[in-house]
Amino acid sequence: MQVQKLLRFLALTPAAAAVFSAAASCGAEDDARSRQFSGASLETVKTSAERGDAAAQNELGRRAGLGLGMPRNAASSLDWYRKSADQAFCAAEANVAFMYLAGEGTQKDAGAARDWALKAAGQGAGRAQYMLGYLYATGALGKADGRSAEEWFLKAANQGDVASQRALIKFYEDGELVPANPVESARWLHRVRDAAMGAPWRKDAAQTTPSVDAAGATDAKDTYAMQMHLGVIGAWQVGPEAVLRYCRKEDPTGEPGRAAKYESWQKENATLRTEVELRFNRSLPMFPPANSPANPVEAVRAAVTLSVLKQTFLGKSPDEVVTICKAYAQPDFPLWSPERIDRVRASMAVLEAAASARR
Repeated sequence: MQVQKLLRFLALTPAAAAVFSAAASCGAEDDARSRQFSGASLETVKTSAERGDAAAQNELGRRAGLGLGMPRNAASSLDWYRKSADQAFCAAEANVAFMYLAGEGTQKDAGAARDWALKAAGQGAGRAQYMLGYLYATGALGKADGRSAEEWFLKAANQGDVASQRALIKFYEDGELVPANPVESARWLHRVRDAAMGAPWRKDAAQTTPSVDAAGATDAKDTYAMQMHLGVIGAWQVGPEAVLRYCRKEDPTGEPGRAAKYESWQKENATLRTEVELRFNRSLPMFPPANSPANPVEAVRAAVTLSVLKQTFLGKSPDEVVTICKAYAQPDFPLWSPERIDRVRASMAVLEAAASARR
């Protein structure tokens, strides 16, 4: 795995810090305090923040960073995050770390990002643990340190952080920063697929993972694992149109740009889309849903579509939804990631092998 490929795989968008707090989980008490203000009026948040409430200060930093109800101001966002973080509010510590890493409202400073991330990670913030893995994996602190990156990615992944779980797939698949381990790579792939289908994996959740053999491939007779691979190729196929349709109502002014991007994606991937369609339709009868719907193909497509929409929009405010919709036309939107095509081809190969084994 070349370093540049790893950087693209782990890349943080410029607004990553501004939206991080929605994903930062630091325990039930802090999470409840964050939710208290997430739906509150701007006036209420400001009043509480000025009175020194750490959760309100963190929320005001988020809104300033995204421009929610006020002009977007990265410096103000960082200032409010710092006020909250200085009171040891876990999500704010992680947000400050991301601001330093992204250079939002301040100069980029990987060392400061690490220091703040360590504070949040010590309180259990999975996304802060992910950032520490990122810093060590990419060499942002100097020389890349695979073992330290693996340690932090594992801490976060075991808490259910999907970004860290995805990182471990590549780590164990390519074997550049840590020894290659195709069995572990396949295991984390299954867990990521679980998350995409609405069942995020956590180490303490007493969930099981499909068995894999020493080559990293799933057992051809493992229906559950095959359904996960069907989910991979199905999400790639239906995701762009599902998001396009959803955004028509949420951001009508951006529709022309999104439509043009979708048409371009269709043309660029015409051959692969046809192959995916054929593989999906041929494989599904061999690994049908447990509830035996009258039209399993349409039922699974509907379930995958819902999963994509939940993964993209669930828990987002109206302004955040519009921001996502506007980003659809950009080349770095997650749906257009080259790594998605790599995973689609890998899942296609596994499904083909499983089909051959059943003939």
